[in-house]
Amino acid sequence: MSSEEVINRIRSRGYWRVEIRPTMFEKLRIPTFSEARELVQSCKVQWGGWDYPHWNEASAQNMSDWVESQEDWEHHIEHWRFYRSGQFVHLFALHEDHLDLREVLPTRYPARRPRAGYVSYVWATHKVTEILEFASRLANKHALRPSAFISIGLYNLKDHELTSFSASRHLDDGYVYSMEDPIVIEREIPQDELVVNAGSFALDFIVEIFERFNWNNPPRQILAEEQKRLRERRL
Repeated sequence: MSSEEVINRIRSRGYWRVEIRPTMFEKLRIPTFSEARELVQSCKVQWGGWDYPHWNEASAQNMSDWVESQEDWEHHIEHWRFYRSGQFVHLFALHEDHLDLREVLPTRYPARRPRAGYVSYVWATHKVTEILEFASRLANKHALRPSAFISIGLYNLKDHELTSFSASRHLDDGYVYSMEDPIVIEREIPQDELVVNAGSFALDFIVEIFERFNWNNPPRQILAEEQKRLRERRL
C-alpha cells in the first residue's frame, strides 16, 4: 500500500498527529541517512507490546531529505517521517476507532449512551508518555538543541467520549468532546529540561487533552501511576 493510501486511511477516522522538532532549523543537522535511521531506532520506546515510533523494516526507506516508515496491520495504522533537520512527523490512527468496541468496552448498567466513538484515557496517557519519552531520548542525543517544539494533536473526534476500557479502572460517563476542531497542544521545551522531566511534561499534555473532554482537574497522581505502570510494563 502506498504512503498516500495509508495516510488517507489514517485520516478517515479519528487519528493522532505528532510533530517534534528543534526550534532552530538546520537542514542537514543529521549528516547522513544512516545516522537518521540509527537515531530513530536507538531512541524508540518499547515499554508495551508496540514500539513508539514503530519501525517497520519492510517499509522503511530514504527519501529526498528524510527517512520514513509505515504500517497497516489491524488497528496499527501509521506513517512517520524523520527529517535530517531533526523534525519528526507522525500520523497514526486512533486505535479505538478500528476495534470492535463490543469486545473491549466493559459492560455497564445502565448502558452508556451511544457515541460517535470512544477514547481510552489509559491508552491516551500511555501514548502521550511514550511520545514525550521519545522526544526526551532525541534531546539526550542533542538532536533537538537548543530547545524542542512539540505538538500533539487529535483529529476527527467530534462526539467521542473519554472512557475506560478496563473494568478495574473506572471513569464516569459524560466526558465528551463536542467540537469539530481538532485538539492540538503545543509546547516549546528547553532540551536539557526535556531530558530530565519528560514524564512531568507528558502529564501537562495529558491533563490539557482531557480537559478538552470536559474532565476538569483530572487527578495527576492517578495519571502518574498509569505512567509508572507503563514504564514497569504492568499493563
